[in-house]
Amino acid sequence: MPTPRKRRTPPGPSVKPLPANDDMNYLRSSIALDSYRNAPARLGTGTANLTESGEYPIVRLTEDYPLILSLYRSSWVIRKVIDGVADDAFKTFPKIDSEVTPEAIKALEKVVKQTKTLHKLRSAAKWGRLFGGAGAIIVIDGVKNLMEPLVVDEVQPGSYRGLIPLDRWSGIIPGPVISNDINDLGNFGRPEYYNCIMDTGNVNIHHSRVIRFQGRELPWWEVQVELYWGMSEVEIIFDELKKRDYSSWNIVSLLSRAQVLAVTEPQLATLMSGAGGTNKQYNNFLERMQSISNLLNNQGLLVLGKDGSVQQTSYGFGGIADTYHEFMKDLAAATDEPYEWLFGREGGLGANGRTSLQQHYDHVEQIRTSQYDVVIDQLLPILAMSTWGQVPDDLDHHWEPIYTMTEQERASLAATTTQTIVMAYQADLITKQQAVKELKQHSDESGVFSNITDEDVENTPPTFASEAGMGELDVPQDEEDNKASAEKEDPQHESRESNPKDKSKKESKKKTKE
Repeated sequence: MPTPRKRRTPPGPSVKPLPANDDMNYLRSSIALDSYRNAPARLGTGTANLTESGEYPIVRLTEDYPLILSLYRSSWVIRKVIDGVADDAFKTFPKIDSEVTPEAIKALEKVVKQTKTLHKLRSAAKWGRLFGGAGAIIVIDGVKNLMEPLVVDEVQPGSYRGLIPLDRWSGIIPGPVISNDINDLGNFGRPEYYNCIMDTGNVNIHHSRVIRFQGRELPWWEVQVELYWGMSEVEIIFDELKKRDYSSWNIVSLLSRAQVLAVTEPQLATLMSGAGGTNKQYNNFLERMQSISNLLNNQGLLVLGKDGSVQQTSYGFGGIADTYHEFMKDLAAATDEPYEWLFGREGGLGANGRTSLQQHYDHVEQIRTSQYDVVIDQLLPILAMSTWGQVPDDLDHHWEPIYTMTEQERASLAATTTQTIVMAYQADLITKQQAVKELKQHSDESGVFSNITDEDVENTPPTFASEAGMGELDVPQDEEDNKASAEKEDPQHESRESNPKDKSKKESKKKTKE
């Protein structure tokens, strides 16, 4: 008979309760005690010093529309941060990666140009960076109910009309219905509809017809506070911008004090007290001093009394330039842009302008990949359906480099790339098919071999150079047969051919005969 299991008894007094919230309970204390603290010296966390009195309140500058608009209109730094990145990101429309004919790609590029799609994308990107959110409405001809979802397969040929960019404050407002469709993760947790303010009135538009341009990402609660938009780029750099502008205007004010002339007038105290003259005489004295101050120049004449004198006081600007440049560097760091690109000047000793431009290009490429790839992925199938009547299965895109090579640089790159591939083929490192494939892959960068298709690559035999007899002398078949028969009839034929004397005799006879 099995032994019955004993029941577990509840814990008794041996289990200690949580200690009280006092100084001895460091787990429940609200002050972190694992950092440095020196109470007598008033240093560290929780001590009474000026550093600990500082605070970081939540300031949602993105919601201050008049301030952001004023900064965009008046500050060239803000305009360059907002416009410069957007202009470079949409410098050109992405290149199409698909097995379609070059004529079809040119037809799609023509539609993009005629509808000014690139310009509209650039404008929407600017407003998204400036205000933290913007949208571009996809206009399809013949659609009457804009609250219906946009189905790509239902887009008729030639029906794409372009984009209408709107910013979050004056054109596009998220609706109250939030999408909870897990099959549409791209819009999950975002508004289902948008209320767009048009010249003809307000229109509710389905989210599939709106391309979103969101600012800096925020935590979820802050996203809801910002009405499902992001944060403005201005909010990140605003504090550093104030430091730079404040120091700049103070330097301007110091220039007016760079050189001050002081005139010593022994009778001034007497005139001001009224003991040595009347009020009219004092006013006449002030008028003369004002006239001297206005007319004083290199060709002027200053007349003083017996005990009068002039003192010159000059102000030194040592160290101000270094301090000002430090504020400028902090501002550049806040924008994630190099100093040379933002302010258009060298950053100092050891600065490399080409390296700084490359940093800017890398930053823009990162923004393209993280923010604007989804924009093109949403728009490109609609363009393809409207232009070609179908969406290819291999439809994709890639961004062209922002830096534009000169013709000499492109020609040098093409020659170097081609020579490297040919040398690898001749050395039996790659097959002929792999060589053609490499040429096709580098066609976008080099500008040559752009008409090689995947079909051409497949039809190229996968043979090595040695298998094709590359490097051997191509001799006509008749000449080979005559040479073989001569060697068979006369075994000494080869030795005579290789004898220099016989060769020279034959050449001399040939010349004599001629």
